[in-house]
Amino acid sequence: MEQFEALSNPAISNRDLVERWYSDHRRSLYALCLAYLKNPQEAEEAVQETFIKALKKVSTFRGDSEPITWLRRIAVNVCLDRVRSVSWKWLRKQVPLESTIPASETPRPEIVHQLDQGLKQLSPQQRMVVVLRFYEDLSLEEIGTVTGLHTGTVKRHLYRALDRLRKIGGIS
Repeated sequence: MEQFEALSNPAISNRDLVERWYSDHRRSLYALCLAYLKNPQEAEEAVQETFIKALKKVSTFRGDSEPITWLRRIAVNVCLDRVRSVSWKWLRKQVPLESTIPASETPRPEIVHQLDQGLKQLSPQQRMVVVLRFYEDLSLEEIGTVTGLHTGTVKRHLYRALDRLRKIGGIS
């Protein structure tokens, strides 16, 4: 609640508020971006872009939800924009999923490769829903809030993504 009080406090500048959000939420947003983009440098740049956009648009934050929900939505859009970009498509071919997972947590290479190939075959919306559900552990309602989709649409994207991954062997 202190975040909302800060919004109406004229002594706290928008920049100070976004800096506070940065220190509170950058790691979570980095994990989200990394899970989606699969590249540490791209993920870091996406987080920076997220906070730049948040600073420019902080006056539009109404306080209807927690700041992290609003920031996740910005991060999701930033990631989707990066995925659509031609340069990202080139970079994605150069950096395999294996290079983004810590060695201590790396599953068998064939499983990583199979999952990576499966995720590449999903639509951007399906991939984002899978990442938010299984990497960020968000509920379907939270995913809807972050993506701006109705819960039923989130369920449909998740079902279709999991069905597609099963068919191509990306998951059991």
